[in-house]
Amino acid sequence: MSAIATLGRLTALLAVSSAAADGPPPMAPELALPDLSGRVVRLSAHRGAWVVIDFWATWCEPCREAMAEHARLAAAWPKRLVVLTVSVDEEDAPVRRWVAEHGVTLPVLRDPKGVSPAAYGVTGMPYAVLVDPEGRLVFRVPEAPYPRLRDEVTRRLGADRGE
Repeated sequence: MSAIATLGRLTALLAVSSAAADGPPPMAPELALPDLSGRVVRLSAHRGAWVVIDFWATWCEPCREAMAEHARLAAAWPKRLVVLTVSVDEEDAPVRRWVAEHGVTLPVLRDPKGVSPAAYGVTGMPYAVLVDPEGRLVFRVPEAPYPRLRDEVTRRLGADRGE
């Protein structure tokens, strides 16, 4: 990993950590991306719910495991947690194939120009963030330490599955 990538990753992680210590976490950048049917999905439409945003690509092997973990999280808190996945692949066809081959049932949004990953400080794939019900960016998980995301979601949402 290059020194610049390492610095970018540390900066992104520290932004959320220091915001928590100095005051409220920063607002998450708005997402307004098309899903595979062409319908535009907006992060702001999910205010009132916790949201995991997962940035991924078809060429990313760890993304397969991450996608399965996110599906388990969404199933555990069906009324309180929304999981949005954002593919950064440039072409649509490989994404559709990958989704079909892996049985993905989560919403898949498309961002072939990589605008949203840049806005969220994404430094590698997979990369997930947790947004609270008020739209604040409260947690980042770079490059697949997904037990940390599961632990953080469990800590914040608690044992009440809200079913």
